Amino acid sequence: MVLLFSLAIVLQSNENPLVPRALGLVGMIPVLAFGIFIGLMWSMRKDNKKALETEGFERPRVWKFAISEWSILFSFVLWILVVSFAL
Repeated sequence: MVLLFSLAIVLQSNENPLVPRALGLVGMIPVLAFGIFIGLMWSMRKDNKKALETEGFERPRVWKFAISEWSILFSFVLWILVVSFAL
């Protein structure tokens, strides 16, 4: 949804734009966050045959999956706030 809405903003006609085109660039931040998360999950698909097993698993101090999940949330909230203030 973010990607399509951002593309619609960027590709609007030159005459009398409804919203500034810079808002389309702000929409790339959540798309990038989603892409990083999907990339991390895709890279781990072969390593975890037993994903729910806890034996021998040590939780890292900084977990890149948790950081990427929270970055999705914060970037999406940022995008919503920027678009709502611009409209």
